[in-house]
Formats: sequence, structure tokens, C-alpha cells
Amino acid sequence: MAAEFRERIRVDEAGIEWVGVIPRRRVPWREVARRTHNPVNHWFLLTAASGAHVWLWDDLHGIVDFAEMALRCSPPRC
Repeated sequence: MAAEFRERIRVDEAGIEWVGVIPRRRVPWREVARRTHNPVNHWFLLTAASGAHVWLWDDLHGIVDFAEMALRCSPPRC
């Protein structure tokens, strides 16, 4: 998929980083205010306390690592 060539995600214990063609966004897990999955449109949405959003398609390379880390590291109030 072309999106995988241009976009990627990196996850670690500290947070998630979305890397696009030019933009880059890093959100620490402790700042995740909400996480949502839309099975109809096949994406995840993370909303930071600041209001910033990170959309991730559920077929991106590394999405399984993201999902496991999000469940383990993001706040339970999501």
C-alpha cells in the first residue's frame, strides 16, 4: 500500500511517533486522553490531552506492536 511507503509508526515504552512524508508527531503514552478503534473504516485514533490527534490505519506495518503497546501503556481511562 502506498501509505505504508510514505507513513510509518514507531512505538516504545515512552510513546508513539507517527512519521509522515514531511510531518512528524510524537505523543507520550501518559498524554493519551482517548483511544478509539473504528472497525468499519479500519483505523485507530489517539487523542492527546492537548487535543492533537494521531490516526493509524489498521493495516500499517507495525500496527500489532502499536495495539499491544497502547493497551499496556496508555492510561486506562481511555
